[in-house]
Amino acid sequence: MDRRDLLKSIAILTGGTLVGGDLLLSSFTNPDPKAVGILSLDQIKFLNELGETILPTTAKSKGARAANVGALINVITSDCYRKEEQITFMESLKQINAEVLKSLKKPFQSATKTERDKFLTVLDQEAYHYQQEKHVKDNDGRKSNKDYVPLPNHYFTGLKQLIIWAYFNSEIGATEALRFVSVPTRYDGCVPYHKGDRSWY
Repeated sequence: MDRRDLLKSIAILTGGTLVGGDLLLSSFTNPDPKAVGILSLDQIKFLNELGETILPTTAKSKGARAANVGALINVITSDCYRKEEQITFMESLKQINAEVLKSLKKPFQSATKTERDKFLTVLDQEAYHYQQEKHVKDNDGRKSNKDYVPLPNHYFTGLKQLIIWAYFNSEIGATEALRFVSVPTRYDGCVPYHKGDRSWY
């Protein structure tokens, strides 16, 4: 799957709502990696490596590490997330780090590309199946109880969505993985499409 298809399928594939998504602004961002926020520099580097495994550098565009998605995520979670959303996000980081150490017996940054790919593939499948079951249970719960409280999303679901969002709203993601026109002119609702064309930002 190329990035164009991935971008269109974020909500479908991950099956959950991005935490704080209503507060995120789609804008060009080149955040200072030393900016003060809720994340440490090590956590920012970890998110960059996690993102690079999900959205690696290709012949056509640079990946999440080059886009510095960790720094952008730090800005967004520090400045735009409510306290409870920040807690949920930080718990997700703790959880995935615990799973990494349990599965790989070493930090994610020390793992090989093959180990990283295998770990995230398994985790992504686990999250996908959890979200499918959650959808069924939530629907049944709402039918039988008007005060039903939906189950929480799988911790990796929101984390993955945030990484993808950060990448495609970075300068690299918007101009290399997508097509960006800084000063759009007229609206044209019927543009010829050729297989493999990048989506518009």
